[in-house]
Amino acid sequence: MAEIIPRYEFRAFAQDFGMVETKMRRLAKCEQIRESSEIYIVSAANSENNTKIRDGKMDIKVFVEQREGQEQRNPRMKGEFPMRAEVLRKEVFPAFGVAEPDFRREEYGLQEYLDEIIFPHPQLTAVDVFKLRFAFTVNGCIAEVALIGTYSVNNSLYDMGSCIGFGILGWILKRYGYPPAPVVLGIVLGKLIEYNIRRGVIMGGYSVFYTDTLAFVVLSMATLSLFYPLIRAGWKRLRRSPVDVR
Repeated sequence: MAEIIPRYEFRAFAQDFGMVETKMRRLAKCEQIRESSEIYIVSAANSENNTKIRDGKMDIKVFVEQREGQEQRNPRMKGEFPMRAEVLRKEVFPAFGVAEPDFRREEYGLQEYLDEIIFPHPQLTAVDVFKLRFAFTVNGCIAEVALIGTYSVNNSLYDMGSCIGFGILGWILKRYGYPPAPVVLGIVLGKLIEYNIRRGVIMGGYSVFYTDTLAFVVLSMATLSLFYPLIRAGWKRLRRSPVDVR
């Protein structure tokens, strides 16, 4: 078996490499485009070793050294599932640097490994990562440009917070039976509605909302439709609750 020589790798992360990527594409032709979905096993006790699962195979690279910004890693193992518990104990868990669990099977399939070993462990977690890689060879050096995870236009915490907020709002709406169509319509037309409300207040004051018959009826219907799912859910709970007759 040929000796495996650990290679040096330099990685950089950015929202957009701009001119660097442009020059790379000018210097060399894209040789290959690869798309993959991988599972990285992240350990709270060890951030140096690289452990991932791709195409049903476990791939472990152990950190050797860092020199001039480049990291050298040594391939430790490549194993296919199902994998014997002895291999997990001797080869896989030493790379995590955490206490090994109680192995209750002689061998584990991929899903059994994740469900019974990784997910219950307090210091380990599995992260799904999507990769789209463009391979180049520039002056004899292997280079790749990769899109990793979810590609976004803006690298903004505000955008992340907005996604979380809308996710929570969506869960609440689904939980209490609010139909999504009116909510989406409200988000799309929200600016237009706010603009015309301001115009109405400037022209007639706030009293127009309860002195004008049509405006009062429309606002009353809107308010009722907003709280109707909550009222209906509460009414159903009252009807289902047992009545104590003594």
